[in-house]
Amino acid sequence: MGLGKYVLWKQTPLDKHTYLAAREVNSDFHSKGEIGPTYRQHLLLEYRELKGCPPKRDENGQLRSSKQAQLDRAWAPVAERFDRSPEAIRSCVMKLYDDVDLEAARERAKQTGDDELLAEVKKYEQMPKTAWLREEFDEILELAAERREETETDDD
Repeated sequence: MGLGKYVLWKQTPLDKHTYLAAREVNSDFHSKGEIGPTYRQHLLLEYRELKGCPPKRDENGQLRSSKQAQLDRAWAPVAERFDRSPEAIRSCVMKLYDDVDLEAARERAKQTGDDELLAEVKKYEQMPKTAWLREEFDEILELAAERREETETDDD
């Protein structure tokens, strides 16, 4: 890892494996905005800590899955840490997903004949942004755990 990448990693609350996994899953995870990426990093940590939390009912009485509840509950501690409202934190983080160009990805998939990418684009078109965030967090945490395990195995 180059010196610039080392300095960036040291400025985040994420451990090395989670930082690198986040960058691999989403190259813009640590950038693209002023404070939004920092909030997202803290939100990822809270999300990880809440793994396995029970499902809950939303304001309409609908039962939310354990994963949905996990993200729902992660906003408040991050908001408290930054002395902001959960809505302000949510708005800032979700703005990071506003300019995802699914149309360009669809066109690229059609041009290259990449059916897998096309299927993924269709899936994301039908998902709310919070589901994108949960999926991204789950992928990052899984990859970080794999990397951590590889490192521990190499140390033996």
